[in-house]
Amino acid sequence: VSNHFKSLSLPHSSPSALSLTSQDPAARDPDPSGGHHRALPPPARRYRAERLLLAMGSAVRDHQQQLHPCDSLLLELNVIWDEVGEPDTVRDKTLLELEQECLDVYRRKVDQANRCRAQLRQSIAEAEAEVAGICSAIGEPPVHVRQSNQKLHGLREELNAIIPYLEEMRTKKVERWNQFVHVLEEIKKISSEIRPSDFVPFKTPVDQSDLSLRKFEELTKELESLQKEKRERLKQVMDHLNTLHSLCEVLGIDFKQTVHEVHPSLDEAEGSKNLSNTTIERLALAVDRLREIKIQRMQKVSIFCTILQFEICVAYLNSILNCGDMNLSASRLCIDNARTMESYGYTN
Repeated sequence: VSNHFKSLSLPHSSPSALSLTSQDPAARDPDPSGGHHRALPPPARRYRAERLLLAMGSAVRDHQQQLHPCDSLLLELNVIWDEVGEPDTVRDKTLLELEQECLDVYRRKVDQANRCRAQLRQSIAEAEAEVAGICSAIGEPPVHVRQSNQKLHGLREELNAIIPYLEEMRTKKVERWNQFVHVLEEIKKISSEIRPSDFVPFKTPVDQSDLSLRKFEELTKELESLQKEKRERLKQVMDHLNTLHSLCEVLGIDFKQTVHEVHPSLDEAEGSKNLSNTTIERLALAVDRLREIKIQRMQKVSIFCTILQFEICVAYLNSILNCGDMNLSASRLCIDNARTMESYGYTN
């Protein structure tokens, strides 16, 4: 800004001013060593401005609207200083302050632009890293948007090109994760049914670092194996329950109470049943126990039948011995005893 006096645009209609500024050594102040303009000290800067004002004269006032706003303001400031009679030291200090303030404004703008550029680069790097991580997790080859699209110009266009692809990959990851969660929940449920004593409740993994199809197939095979084992165990349990139901009906024992003693879940019509080895073993023991009871009762019934048949036979023999002359009444008694024995299954 302090060099605005050097770069004042003189009107083309003022050849005298142009000749003065081009010929006056104080106005150009060349650097003998390099041929470039060097920064003038404050007195020389002020002297040059005054010479320019004198040279421009009325032409500057007539064409002041064509000057740069900063040039116009500096000229106006110099006129005011002349009218006020501002000392040279104050003028030099003010020009230095203006120069420093302008530099500060430029520096703030440059810093702001640098921060914006750094944020864009960081956002692009984070988006690319997230895309690469998702591709690695779901087992897909990574796609480099920057290499696939060579027509991108600038960091903003590059970021805008990455964002849609990143959203698409996030959606794929969520869908794949939902599939994993469904399979893991089924594995957890079946494992708690068939192996409750050995089952340790596991937490759903949260790192989500391996969501590939290979890992999903491994979990699916494990689930299918558990489902097959569950079907086999369920068949064993249902066979034992049917046998228990038949035995309880024959023996007159409460079926629900018997099953509840084995495991409470077996008494429920709905809901999952406990299919552990312990439950199956208890059902088998209950079946064996009821079968033993049935055998014991059948033996008792057989003994009772034998005793009853023996008593009938004794009664029949006594009736024959007491008949004597086999009168009509005795014959009728023997016939009645024989019919009684036949009714109990004794025919000999």
